[in-house]
Amino acid sequence: MQAQQTAVRQPDPPRFIDERALAAITGLKVKTLRRWRVFGKGPRFHKLGGSVRNELRDIEAWLEACPVGGGTAE
Repeated sequence: MQAQQTAVRQPDPPRFIDERALAAITGLKVKTLRRWRVFGKGPRFHKLGGSVRNELRDIEAWLEACPVGGGTAE
C-alpha cells in the first residue's frame, strides 16, 4: 500500500501592506511617503478606515515606472 500524500497549501501572500512595510521595501522614510501622498507622488494607495494601505501590484508598477540611471558598461 502506498501512503497518500497530502498537499500542504501555503498561505497567500498579503495583498496590501502598510506604510512601514513600504518604507522597509523602498528604503524611504515613512515621513517621506506621507509627504509624497500629499503631493500625489509615490505609488497608489488606499484608505481603509483610517489606515493607509498599498497594494503590492501598485507598488510593483510604480517601481517599474521609476526612472533608472546609469549607462552601459564598456
